Amino acid sequence: MKNKTSEKDILKNKVLVELMHRVGKQNAISMQELHRLVFGQEPQHDVHGTRRLREIITDLRKEGVPIASTTQRGHGGYYIPVGSEKDEYCRNIRNRALKLLMLEAKIKKVPLHSVIREISLSLGG
Repeated sequence: MKNKTSEKDILKNKVLVELMHRVGKQNAISMQELHRLVFGQEPQHDVHGTRRLREIITDLRKEGVPIASTTQRGHGGYYIPVGSEKDEYCRNIRNRALKLLMLEAKIKKVPLHSVIREISLSLGG
């Protein structure tokens, strides 16, 4: 039986190859440029046209590939973080997650620690 590489795996590899040239926040590549390099065409729409690329980036992150992003003017886009950039990006992820958990606590009208305890128990912790 032949080992068949899926289209998604090929696209993941293309994204990885492009991002290997984008190490450090100062070398971030815009979503549109990355889309052009991976798919060979302009995205049709900023949000909907890049959905497939964003899904690939999410899959790679779930596999443990450190792909960071920034919305910094002039340097916005995706990059491979180096040094303290990885910690900074992880802090940003945690802050976004905590803000969402605080919103959940407000909606449920319970303290934040109750929501965190509930999550911890559901995860077996």
